[in-house]
Amino acid sequence: MSERHRYHLIDLVRFVAAFMVMVFHYTALGAADVMEGRKRLLAPMEVYPDLYPVTKYWFLGVELFFLISGFVILASALNRSALEFAISRGTRLYPTLWAAVLFTTAILFLFHGPYFNMSLVDFFANLTLLNDYARISDIDPVFWTLHMELQFYGCVFLLILCGVVQRVHWWLAAWMALTICYALFKQPFFMPWFLPPAYSAYFIAGCIFYLGGQQGYRLFHWFMLALCVLLSLYHVPAMVGQFIEVQHTADQWICMGIILSFYVFMFLISIGRLNIKTSSTIVLLGGLSYPLYLTHHMFGRYLIDLLAPVINAYLLLLGLTILALALAFIIYVAVDKRMAKSLRALLTKLLIRSEPEATAIANN
Repeated sequence: MSERHRYHLIDLVRFVAAFMVMVFHYTALGAADVMEGRKRLLAPMEVYPDLYPVTKYWFLGVELFFLISGFVILASALNRSALEFAISRGTRLYPTLWAAVLFTTAILFLFHGPYFNMSLVDFFANLTLLNDYARISDIDPVFWTLHMELQFYGCVFLLILCGVVQRVHWWLAAWMALTICYALFKQPFFMPWFLPPAYSAYFIAGCIFYLGGQQGYRLFHWFMLALCVLLSLYHVPAMVGQFIEVQHTADQWICMGIILSFYVFMFLISIGRLNIKTSSTIVLLGGLSYPLYLTHHMFGRYLIDLLAPVINAYLLLLGLTILALALAFIIYVAVDKRMAKSLRALLTKLLIRSEPEATAIANN
């Protein structure tokens, strides 16, 4: 996306979404099973009972992520070849993931000691993000969202490769039809192999918000957004059952309200009613969001288990937040800004012959 058309607020919103998920994990989870030989981890919801009634809804930062992803990825895909898109997305996704897998493995080894039993196959499978197809568990549960993202990237790559990505209305309509059929009839049964049925509405809506912002909203956009909202709300009871430990009658209604507010927020961004001027701080926060999301969970959870009995809970939460941000900053600077950028430039130079074009892609 060119600088003239860049939506700078998206960078800040991406960070807010990651921060929401981090606080949810630190304050609103239940007890967790760990490797054989260790006791169950403490339940953060019991360590922070005053925060839990509010932060238990902050798992919805993931849904906000998916809305942003649809918006940003469509913008990126429309003006790139399949190879350019693959290089851009792959070098954004994988180097930081590899750093996160290494860090999380070290944390598990540190805290589990002799009970640490992860195999090399599990480790290397996690580096590929294809481990779910081999029925190998994620090293860190938060990686589940990356499988959704990778499926989305893969489908967009194929659309570009087949030369039909510009026919956005057609393939979005087809994706919507598949999503509705799966929600109602669990067909086609193979849809989860290549697209996330329960979260497709958010990706589709993100794409529609980008199109509406660029082209002006027309009947097709409104109709698709209405279907996306209905599908998002349809899945709320299942999400509440999965993510909220202690549930109340109002939880589903509150989650629905939060999701609707996300839709309204993204609509206002798309039409330019909400915007901010870019700054180095906004760019930095946007850059921190991905490593923060990937690395905060396991080390924070184990430190809560270790330190909550002996340290003031709120000082601990503040310290964990600072540590998580510091770690995200280190990975952002060392991996994303250096290693990933160098890898992107190298792949672009090797695989794309046009030097001016290669320079532009490498810097994007």
